[in-house]
Amino acid sequence: MARDRSVAAAKPRNKRVDEDPQAIWQLLGFETEASLNKWRMSRLVQPYWDLYVSRFLENKAIKKGRTVSWEDVFSWIERGEANGKRRFRSVYDPQYDNAMDWNAWLLFWLVEDNRLDAHGCFWRKKIHTTEMHKLLYHFIICARGHHARTKASRSQEQSPTSDATSATTVATEERLPINTEDLDPEKGGCVILWAKGMPDALFNDLTFQSRVSLQGFCGFNKSSFREYVEYVFDLKKHRQRIVLLHARDGSSFEEAQVQAHGSQVPVRFELETATSELDVEVDVEEPPIPRGPDENAEDEIDTEAAL
Repeated sequence: MARDRSVAAAKPRNKRVDEDPQAIWQLLGFETEASLNKWRMSRLVQPYWDLYVSRFLENKAIKKGRTVSWEDVFSWIERGEANGKRRFRSVYDPQYDNAMDWNAWLLFWLVEDNRLDAHGCFWRKKIHTTEMHKLLYHFIICARGHHARTKASRSQEQSPTSDATSATTVATEERLPINTEDLDPEKGGCVILWAKGMPDALFNDLTFQSRVSLQGFCGFNKSSFREYVEYVFDLKKHRQRIVLLHARDGSSFEEAQVQAHGSQVPVRFELETATSELDVEVDVEEPPIPRGPDENAEDEIDTEAAL
C-alpha cells in the first residue's frame, strides 16, 4: 500500500531540547519557570551572560557562524584547560575573537559555578560533568534564541516605515543636535550593570546586586547620573572609582535618554571601575572628565561605547 505523502508531510517535527524552554528548566531541576528565571538573574548566571552578550553577540566584528554541538564546545574547553593552560579562567575581562572561545568561556563558568556553589543548580547532585556541560549548553542555545527574537522584535518596533524615511531620519539626526530639555523627567527606564572591576569579595557575595534598575532616567544629567551610580553601588565604601560608564549599544548619554523616553524597554549601561587608593593621585592614564567653560560646571561622564 502506497504511503500517504500528505500525511507524512504534515507530521510535525519533534522539538530539540534547546527549542523547548520548559524542557530546559525541568532538566536543570527547576519546578517552575519563575524559579528558572530567578536562577538566571542570579550572580551564578547573569554576570557571565551579560558579558557574553555585550562582547560577543552584539559585537559585529566577531563572526557568529553556525551553532556548533555541545560535544565540540566541551572538547574545546578540555583542550583549553589541559596542562595548566587555563584559557577560560578570566572572570571579569575575557578577551576572545571567535565564537568557539566565547561559547566555551560561558559554558565553562556556568558549569564551574553551578557545581561548586551551594546555590548552583548542580550542587551536590550526582550528575557527571559531561552531562552538566550538555544541559547548560542547551540552556545557552535556548537563551541565544530568545535574545535574538527579542532584539529583532525591538528593532522592528523602532524601525521607520520605509527606507526613504530611514535615510531622511538618519540624515536629520546627523545635522541636528539632540534636545533633551522637553523630556519628561519621570520617564525612562535604565539598567546599570557593574561589568568590570568588581572586587572579588563582592563578586562572591550572593547578597550583593551587580545590577540595578531605575525609573526616571530622563530626569538625570550626566553629573547626577554619575553620582547616582557611585551612591547605589557604594563605590567609596568599596574603594572603587569609575573608569568608564557607557551605554551598551554605543549611544551617547543624550541618545540613550531619548531612546528610553519613547520606549518601554530600559536602556542598558555598563560600569567599569578600578581600585581607588586613599591619598593617592588618580592614575594619569585615566581619561579626563570633560568640563564646560565655567570652572564650576558639572562633571560629565564618558558615555562613549567601549565595545
